[in-house]
Amino acid sequence: MDDADSEADQPGPVVTDDVLRRALASLRDLLVIVDDAMRIVYVSPSVGAVMGYAPEQLIGRTLRDVIHHDEHDALEQLIGERFASRAGGVIVHRSPHADGGFRYLETMIQLLEEHGRFVGAAFSARDVTQRIAEQLRLEREVAFRGALVALTNELLGSMVDARFYQHALERAVELVPDAQAGSLLLSLGEDTFRFEAAVGYDLEALRRLTLTLSDIGHAGEPRTERVQGHAPLGLEREKLDVLERVGRRGEIRVTLSVPITLAGEIHGLLNLDHFDRDDAFDDDDRSTAEAIAAQVSAAVQRRVLEAELQAEHARFERLATHDALTELPNRRLFLDRLGQALAAAGRKGRRVALLFIDLDGFKQVNDRHGHEVGDTLLRQVAARMAASLRAEDTIARLGGDEFGALLIDVQQEEEDAVVVARKLLAAVAAAPAAVGIATEVGASIGVAFFPDDGKDADALLRAADDAMYRVKSAGKLGVRKAGA
Repeated sequence: MDDADSEADQPGPVVTDDVLRRALASLRDLLVIVDDAMRIVYVSPSVGAVMGYAPEQLIGRTLRDVIHHDEHDALEQLIGERFASRAGGVIVHRSPHADGGFRYLETMIQLLEEHGRFVGAAFSARDVTQRIAEQLRLEREVAFRGALVALTNELLGSMVDARFYQHALERAVELVPDAQAGSLLLSLGEDTFRFEAAVGYDLEALRRLTLTLSDIGHAGEPRTERVQGHAPLGLEREKLDVLERVGRRGEIRVTLSVPITLAGEIHGLLNLDHFDRDDAFDDDDRSTAEAIAAQVSAAVQRRVLEAELQAEHARFERLATHDALTELPNRRLFLDRLGQALAAAGRKGRRVALLFIDLDGFKQVNDRHGHEVGDTLLRQVAARMAASLRAEDTIARLGGDEFGALLIDVQQEEEDAVVVARKLLAAVAAAPAAVGIATEVGASIGVAFFPDDGKDADALLRAADDAMYRVKSAGKLGVRKAGA
């Protein structure tokens, strides 16, 4: 027997229990295995990082114990349907965390069979809480902006009379989270104001009062005031008695008072009241109330508003599709462009490249220099990466320190996509110096191609994401193609 035959007969490498155990312990995602009775028989050590539990705390429990109680019925029905049809799939759900809260998980279901018999299932879950929180925040922001645009249109379509001001106040109380009641005063001229609208108070009784700016705590330049309910007012006893009797002054903990201005002068005051806490009305409440007051002012001077409305509408539209910090396209717009690019490439028989980019060392920037410097660095990184692409390509911020790049009509892998990826690496590496910090920042980039690595957006994203994680596993700061 010659040496070649001897080598051919040698057994290949064996995956020992210890090797397998260490491999499972290194998983970033959570792996849960259940038996055919849906009882948990294995939980990977990563459960501590994802859910805050030790594996032994979940062994023997059921799927209901690792799913948020509000989603039990819907998810059990969905999972049951997948099991009945012997189909896997991906679901997004909430799972309870040991700290009393919950996390959003994106979970892949893989059914387990042995000799054609169902013996259990494996659930591979990834924490997507930050991604979902960003989506929800954006949806809330867009919903508010939509409500503000709707209010503006309502005000523009109304006669500027008592009903107009009452409607504006009611909508302000609805839209500002901490507002529980409110009032609106209008100028009668010569520093005299009168109540024109009220929510939660006797308006007719309040209308008998006339107040000055000093009476109600405003002096000097128009500005928003946050007034504690117990703060003294320089009022005559008779006026103070009215406010305490019908204005519930003794019950109010905080008032947010926002000026309504015309030509730089205070024309009225939008007052929003809170009865329960001394710390009511945060910066978001202030911004919302100021936006509403501005719309009331604008409705009074309609001719001035017309040009401003067009610019405001364009800003709202951009907000829905672009990241507020970097001004890059956001995940929603990126996925839309990806879908369009794949459809066009499929029709024309062309190739598309998707790059998944995750910054390395960015957390150290935030920890060492603070979030303000971190935000400045992200804007610099975004600008430099955008400058590295062709006009027809897209770079987007997908969330946190994750970015995506879409390269259309790719012909040669090495000459196009990978070369661009290396340009992006250089752009990221140069950004810290431009911000004036010495902390090293780089990127791990995964590259996937259509149609080679996926026929649809989800498959292509997974392939690029997996390739990126291979770069991180190999030491970060590099580029890897899917399947390489």
